Amino acid sequence: MSLILALDTSTRRISLALFDGNLYTMSYAGDEKHAAKLAVLVKDLIKIAKRIPSDVDLIGLGIGPGSLTGLRVGMSFAVGMASVNGAKIVPLNSLEIIAHAVSREEIVVVRKARKGYVYFQIFPYWKEPKVLNVEGASKEIEKLGNPIVVGNGKDLFDFGKLPDYLDYPIPEALIDLTVKNSERAVDYTEIKPLYIQKSIAEINFEKRSREGKQ
Repeated sequence: MSLILALDTSTRRISLALFDGNLYTMSYAGDEKHAAKLAVLVKDLIKIAKRIPSDVDLIGLGIGPGSLTGLRVGMSFAVGMASVNGAKIVPLNSLEIIAHAVSREEIVVVRKARKGYVYFQIFPYWKEPKVLNVEGASKEIEKLGNPIVVGNGKDLFDFGKLPDYLDYPIPEALIDLTVKNSERAVDYTEIKPLYIQKSIAEINFEKRSREGKQ
């Protein structure tokens, strides 16, 4: 029987789900880093399901936006498993995974990016996430009728908010989106992280370059 693995490492929490007709889920937000913990958690989850890693033939992967380090860990793991198993990968917008767990007409997902900026997307209206400063994001929210704001940046705004546990990708939403978007599955060689802001190192390098030309 087909075995589907779904994972997201774009936040400080690792979210995992496994589906073979039965659903198995796991989340981790402890002190150990994603690089040290992810493979162990996946192995444990597959063992609980009484399957083996080579059974995985489809992988749902949160590709961001989010923590650059976390995304690299998740992507490296998924690509490595897919290359060995011959599994296909379904790339998923990590903000959409958060929104998918919320049953509201207008959902604003706001996650902290670099200082003064947020990853921002309005569901169901926006097809892609953006990086906005806090003022610009607030103006976008004000245009809406009755929005709900979710994500670890929600406290930066004075609008209706949801409980903190919904600020992170929920495993059930992760597997549901993987199944619904299975026709979008691609070869592991086509997977790229969704980076929509430059890293701090890139920003600092460009700043030094501009100062050096003055």
